[in-house]
Amino acid sequence: MHQLFDAFPKTKGPAAMTRIMVVGVGSPHGDDRAGWDVIEQLQGLQLKDFSLRKAAVPHDLLDWIAGVDALHIIDSCTSETRPVNLQRFELQAAQADSDGGSKWIPSRQCSSGVVVSVEPNLTLRSAGSHRIDVMTVLDLAHCLNQLPRSVILWAIPGQRFRPGESISESCKQSIQGCVEEITKELTT
Repeated sequence: MHQLFDAFPKTKGPAAMTRIMVVGVGSPHGDDRAGWDVIEQLQGLQLKDFSLRKAAVPHDLLDWIAGVDALHIIDSCTSETRPVNLQRFELQAAQADSDGGSKWIPSRQCSSGVVVSVEPNLTLRSAGSHRIDVMTVLDLAHCLNQLPRSVILWAIPGQRFRPGESISESCKQSIQGCVEEITKELTT
C-alpha cells in the first residue's frame, strides 16, 4: 500500500541535485498525521532545493536516503510523564555508536515561540508495519553506511491516535511551529 501512497513523490528542484530531504512520517489517524501535515504545508510554500516526502512506514527512508547529505524527519510522539512541546534532536554519523546504536542529542531552542523541551520518556508513534520504528531504521542505515551526514528529528507531541479521531489543537500549533522552524533552517 505504501508504494501506491507515494509512488510519484514530489521533489523540489532537480532530483540529481537534491541533497536535503524532509520526510513526514504518519498515518491518517488524529495527531499521527502531524508529519504529513508539515510536509503538505511545506509543499504549499513552494520552497526549492530540497525533496519533500510523506512516509506511511519508516522503512521507506531506506529507499530514499541514498545521496542525501541532510535528512529532516518529522514524526508525532507521546510522552509517558506529561505532554511535551515540539522537540528537535540531532544525530550526525560521527556521533553514532560503534555498535550501530544512535545517540540523539537535544539541539537548539526553537525561536518560533514553540518551546523545545527534552523529555527522556519520549516515544515516537511511527512503529508502522512490522514494528520497525524510525530509530531502528536509522540504526540500520548507519550499519549499511547509508546514514546521511546530518539527521534532524522533529518530534511533535500528540494525544489522539485512534482511527477516526481528528487532530488536536495543541498538535496543530506544534505543526505550525515545526513548519516555521524547518523553513528557517532550510532557507537561511
